[in-house]
Amino acid sequence: MEETFPQKSRDRKASYKKAVDVYRVEDQEKTEKFQLGPNNSIASSHVIDVFTSSDADNGFNQATVENNPVKTFFIQDSPHAKGEGTRRETWSDFAESSSLHGVRNVFVRSSFYVRIFWFVLLLAFTGWVLYSMYSSIHKYFQYSIATVMRIHYPKEGMRFPAVSLCPMTTFTRTKIFMRDDNPAFESLGLNLPACKATAHVRKGRPCGEALLCCCSEHDARDISMALGNCTDDYKKELQEVIKKDKKSFDDKKFHEAYGPSLRRMIIYNTCFFAAMRDGQCSYEDFVPTMTERGVCFTFNSGRNGKEAFNVSYGDTSTGLSLILDLNLNDHLVGTFSEGIRIIVHDQGVYINPAKNVLVAPGSYAQISVKRKEYINKRWPYETNCSDKKQLKGFPKYDSDGCYYECISNKTEKKCGCRLPSDPDQLIDDRICFRDDKPCPNDVFSEMVAGTLDCDCPLACHVVSYETVTTTAAFPNPSLIKILQTKGYNRTNDYLRKNLINLVVTYTTNSYEAFRQTSQYDSGALMGEIGGNLGLFLGCSILTIIEFIDFAIYFCRTRHKKKS
Repeated sequence: MEETFPQKSRDRKASYKKAVDVYRVEDQEKTEKFQLGPNNSIASSHVIDVFTSSDADNGFNQATVENNPVKTFFIQDSPHAKGEGTRRETWSDFAESSSLHGVRNVFVRSSFYVRIFWFVLLLAFTGWVLYSMYSSIHKYFQYSIATVMRIHYPKEGMRFPAVSLCPMTTFTRTKIFMRDDNPAFESLGLNLPACKATAHVRKGRPCGEALLCCCSEHDARDISMALGNCTDDYKKELQEVIKKDKKSFDDKKFHEAYGPSLRRMIIYNTCFFAAMRDGQCSYEDFVPTMTERGVCFTFNSGRNGKEAFNVSYGDTSTGLSLILDLNLNDHLVGTFSEGIRIIVHDQGVYINPAKNVLVAPGSYAQISVKRKEYINKRWPYETNCSDKKQLKGFPKYDSDGCYYECISNKTEKKCGCRLPSDPDQLIDDRICFRDDKPCPNDVFSEMVAGTLDCDCPLACHVVSYETVTTTAAFPNPSLIKILQTKGYNRTNDYLRKNLINLVVTYTTNSYEAFRQTSQYDSGALMGEIGGNLGLFLGCSILTIIEFIDFAIYFCRTRHKKKS
C-alpha cells in the first residue's frame, strides 16, 4: 500500500531533505534484512518499536509507531542471526547516539560544506578545551597561595609576650675595677677561674680590668681608651697565661659577672604586673640571657620552671610597668649611646637584637603590642614550611634561631670554639675570645655573602609581635619629690638623666591570625576543566567513557573479523 506524506516545510534546508530520504531507504533495508532470514523466512518474531526521525520530518503531529527493527551499536543481533554475520557498526551510528554536541552533524548532514563547517567548529572548540585544560593543570601545579586573616578573641586570655631588657652598658666601672680583697668580690660572683690563673701576673691589680684588657672580644681600641693600665706588655703576659689553658677564660661568664645588674637597675617597689599574684614583680622574675649585644634580662620567659603568664584584658593597667635607673655614671664599655634596648618576642625562641625598641634615659616609654600569628603551608607550596626541624639551643624553632645556630656550628667546626652568645645547650667546647675573633668574623662574612649553606625553612607556626612606641619626658617634678621622700636620694638632674619609666602592654585582647590556604585547589581545577568541557563541547566524564567504550568495541569487532 502506497504511503503519502505531507509536503515538507519550506523552512527546512535541502541538506536535511536529502539526509532524511537516504535514512528512510536505509531503515527499510534494515527492516527487510532483519525480518527475512537466509531462506527469505522470518528470522525472529520479536519486533522492536522505534520512532524514527523521518516521521517528524514528514509532518506528523503525533508519534507514529513502526515495526522497524533497527540494529545499531546499542541494539544487538537477534539470537537467530548470531554466527551469520558480525555486528554492523559505523561511525554514523555512534555519532547519532553520542552525548558529545555537534559530532552527529559531521556524519549525518548530507551537505559536504555543512559537514566541513561542523568539523572545523568541533575541531576549534576541542583545541580550545585542550589548551584551557593545559592552562588549568599548569596553574594548579604553581601551588599559588591565598592568605586569610581572622581576628580571634580568646576567652581564656592571651599569652603575654616575653620582654627582654638589654642595657647598652656591657661592663660596669664598679665591677671591672673591684680588687680581689674587696668583701663584695666574692659575693658578686666576680672570682672567676681566670682570676686565679692570672693572679701572679696581675700582682694585686683588678681581675676584671686584666681580663678585659687581654681577652674579651671587644674592640681593642675601645678597651685601650677605657683602661689606662692596659699596656702591650701587660696584655702579652696575660695572654700567655690564658693560652696555656684556654678553657680557663669563659667570655660568656665574664659578661654575666661583670655586666650591669638588674637588681641595681630596678627601683624598689616600682615593678608591677597585674597577672602576678600580688600584682608586683622584682628582678627575680627576670632571667639573664646572653646575646650578641651583651647580657639581657627576660621577663615572662617561661624558663627555669616558671610558667608564662596570660592576660585577659588589653590595657596599660594589665601590662608590665617598671622604673629603671640606668646608673650611667657606672658605664665603662658598651655602645656609644645611652639607654636600653627592649625586645618583645615569643617564649622559647632566639632573641634577635635587630628587632628592638630603643628607649633613651629621661623618658616615659609606652610600648603597645599587637600579637600576630602566621600559619604557613608545607611543601609543595612556595613557603615550604617545616614543623619537624628541631634546634639544639632553643626550645621553639624559628628561622632566625636556625640561622644563628648554623653560624655557631660552622664557627665551632672552623675555629674550634663557640660564640659567647651561644645558649648553654650548644656549648660543648671552649668559648672564643679576642685572639679567635678573625675566624668567627670570616664565618659571619660568609653568611652575609650567601656562601654559607644553612638549611633553615620557614616555621609552619610563627608568632610575632608588632610594637608601637610613644614617649614623653620623665620624671616630672612631682614624681621627683615622691621618690626623694621615699628615700631615693638622688639629685633632680641625676633622676632626669638616668630614669626610664617603661610600660609594655597589649592594645587589645585579640590577635590577628593569618592562615595560608590553597588559592587553586583540586576542586577549582576540576570545576574549571568541567566548565570548559560543558560550555564548548557539551560533554562530561561520561562522554569520555562513551568514546573509550566505543574504541574498545570497535577494536574487538575488527579483531573478530580478522580471526
